[in-house]
Amino acid sequence: MRRVILIYAVIIIGIIFPGCVHRAPEGVIKSLIEPYMEFAHPVMYWETRDGKTALYRISKTTNDIACIEYDLDGIQDIKTTGTSTYMLRENDRGLLGLTRRESDRELVTEANFETSLTVTEAPQWDASRNDVIAVLGKTETGENAILKLEFTRKEPEEAFGTEEKREPEITCVESVWYSTPDKIVDLTISDDGTLLAISILQDESTGDKGLYFIDSAGVRSDRISENSVIDLGGFSPDGSKYAATFDMNYGTELFLIAMDTLEPEMITRMAIGNSAGNPAWHPNGRYILYTVDYAEEFIEGAAPLSGMQLFLYSLDSDMSRRLAVFDNMKLWVDFSPLGDFFLYSSTPGAMARTGRAVEVTGENSGLETWRISYVPWDPEVFTTANFNMLQPEQTQHMVNYTVGGDTKIGFVWGPGGELPVENR
Repeated sequence: MRRVILIYAVIIIGIIFPGCVHRAPEGVIKSLIEPYMEFAHPVMYWETRDGKTALYRISKTTNDIACIEYDLDGIQDIKTTGTSTYMLRENDRGLLGLTRRESDRELVTEANFETSLTVTEAPQWDASRNDVIAVLGKTETGENAILKLEFTRKEPEEAFGTEEKREPEITCVESVWYSTPDKIVDLTISDDGTLLAISILQDESTGDKGLYFIDSAGVRSDRISENSVIDLGGFSPDGSKYAATFDMNYGTELFLIAMDTLEPEMITRMAIGNSAGNPAWHPNGRYILYTVDYAEEFIEGAAPLSGMQLFLYSLDSDMSRRLAVFDNMKLWVDFSPLGDFFLYSSTPGAMARTGRAVEVTGENSGLETWRISYVPWDPEVFTTANFNMLQPEQTQHMVNYTVGGDTKIGFVWGPGGELPVENR
């Protein structure tokens, strides 16, 4: 495994020619993917310190992290959709670019943006299922601009009378999707790549953030809700709804927004001081995982609990259900691409498909222990009337690890394995 990941690193480091498609050595992609075939969704963990990035693979079966420490320059964030892996990078001049890899073919495409963008405070970008990428950065004039990168594939014509295998032609078209002097805090893209959701800082003194939608022509909607948006949970798989949390002054509530009317509907009812957060869609669009942060609570027959708990909302029944009993945890959750289990991290950080800078401080030399776990997904169990809430020992613990200092960390689902659109 060390050799496999080392090969992965060497390939990525060796990709230095801009604006063209490169073919990796014969058999490399196969050697990279084969070790992961036993997992429906390998989980990849990456860590950047002092500008150098290392990539790790977390095993569900061995409770271990397989890693090779190697130096990848300028990696800002990593995302995967389908069989594509995207790496947002920053060069030595501070300009952003993108590397796209296909897991099932020996192809790598480099995109060095024609519009010069420098990185914002944290990398904000997203990838659709059909190879449309939205990247936020700062222009030379100081404006915030979102670039749209559209990758297209042209299959080669078969060569008559020969068995020669030809690779498809991958091209990338870049355009400015949206620009504004306002500070864009976060963004998400719809699965079909036609819509953006963005949060804009409206008042720095209060931290008020407005939610807006932007269509394929770059036209921005009116502000959605007078309340400040907290979490951008994303578009539903079919694009008909959007999940987000809003500050209601007494706490944070989870809302669903119908995209045909842009009307928000509150689907949680928090007690004063409690907050819903981190909504994540199931790939079939019928369920949303989210967390609830309790200031303090009491459960009959149990010790007082505080911290975050896991909840599940069903769009079919319009009801929420608590899934677990944890004590003093901070949780980040996400469904796997095929929706057959969900993953959570029980310490501060960045959860699957996201990345952010993390600064760990405290009395213990700035160190903090993370815990990664997963739960097999079974809606027939989780939605029954007699469901018993999960205890920590009932979840499948994957691995513990410790981080500290000023670093960037993130998780992504491994390449390959997503629920087909027609089966959602």
